Amino acid sequence: MPVSFDIDVREPVRRLFAGLVLTLCLGGWGGAAASEEADTALAAAERAVEEARARQALWTTAVSALKQARTAWAKGDFAATVQWSKRAQELSELGLLQRENAAAVEGKP
Repeated sequence: MPVSFDIDVREPVRRLFAGLVLTLCLGGWGGAAASEEADTALAAAERAVEEARARQALWTTAVSALKQARTAWAKGDFAATVQWSKRAQELSELGLLQRENAAAVEGKP
């Protein structure tokens, strides 16, 4: 004798699918925002390091921080990318400030 089950699997499947779509959408949007923030921070760090280099005020620690930011970005670690990028930018700005103060003390432009 064949056994018959009166189970409607459509509703549980719908719920599972809806949950999966919601999870992917929320995760995707958060990931995109983090990626954009990392891209922006890395670009700002690149500009800051280049400016310090052009004005002969670049600290090696700024270069090291920028390398760390690039490595983190390549690995997809966007939080670390932002952290290292900000550090590279900060160190570049400090190098420029040091250069300006030294020039002021020496009386050079």
